[in-house]
Order: sequence, then structure tokens, then C-alpha cells
Amino acid sequence: MNGNPTPGPDAGSFLSMSNIAGSDLVRLSFDLREAGISVETATGLVGWAISEFAMGRCAYLAAAVCKASSREHFVSFVHPDGRMAHAAVAMSPQIKDSPLAGNGADILGRRPLRTIESEVRALCGPVRIIVGCLPDDLDPLEEKALLDFAGGLPWFRGLAGRNDDLVASAEALGFRPGQPLKDGPGS
Repeated sequence: MNGNPTPGPDAGSFLSMSNIAGSDLVRLSFDLREAGISVETATGLVGWAISEFAMGRCAYLAAAVCKASSREHFVSFVHPDGRMAHAAVAMSPQIKDSPLAGNGADILGRRPLRTIESEVRALCGPVRIIVGCLPDDLDPLEEKALLDFAGGLPWFRGLAGRNDDLVASAEALGFRPGQPLKDGPGS
């Protein structure tokens, strides 16, 4: 043991319980309930969205939004060995090889990009930041479904457009109300 803490979902990471509980996504679940969506469906949607897009398919969700706006909105956080750790959408275009500036968003909601960066580093350890390098293997039908889903999340609407049926767009991506979650993120 070298005395260095092992990265994990601690209090500073974006997957900590306090960050999830205080997220725009959890607040949205209460809005959905007020709009008549059942507690089971709203809560299930939050769990499914975190399972699918916190780390597993986050790059595809961000890419779909950024393809609708501009690639300079796509921010990826990459492990030293080249594996993707996380991806987010910048609310304003970012300049390659410059410090992140302004707000960003991922499945948990909108917050400063520098906060997202520190949360990812707390979870994953050292990461490189790459701007504008979108995944090139996104199926056009999935891209449309992801963009529809993003349009149902208020923090993405400025770039993704508006979709007033979040549950239906989530179902198009595999969400099944009342079904247990898969074993892990993106699995």
C-alpha cells in the first residue's frame, strides 16, 4: 500500500449519495410526481438514468446533445490509458487545451464544469480533459432517441430542444417502469 487513497464514490465524487440526493435529476423526480407520474415510475426513472448514463453511456448522451449544437460543447474526461471516465456537455463552447469555463451538465444536472471535473477526479483519479472529440460509433436511431431523452431533462433543453414526454423517451432507450435495475452502470 503506497498511502494514496483509492479513488471511489466518496463525498467529493459525482456518484456520492449527497451529490445524487441534491442533484437536478432527483429534483426532477419530484416535479414528475407533481405532474401525475407515479412515485414508482419517477423513482425508477432516476435510478435507471443514473445506471445508464452516469458512467456507462454518458459519452453517447453528451454526443447526441453536442451533435445538435456543436462539438465544442463535448467535454470528455479520459483515464491516462485512454479509457473514457466520463463525459459532459458544456453549456457554452470550450476552447481546446484551455481550462474549463462556465457551466456543464451530465445526467445528474447542471453545475460548473470545474465542479464536474473535480467530482470525476475524486471518483476516478487522474484524468485528461479532451474537448470536441465525439464518439464516432453512435447509431443514428440511438442518437435521435438520446436527443429526445435529453430534451426531457430541463438542464439540456437549451441545446437539445424540448421534449415533454420524458418517460416515453426513456422507454425508447430501454427504461421499463417497475423493472429492477441492471447490475451496474451501462451494463
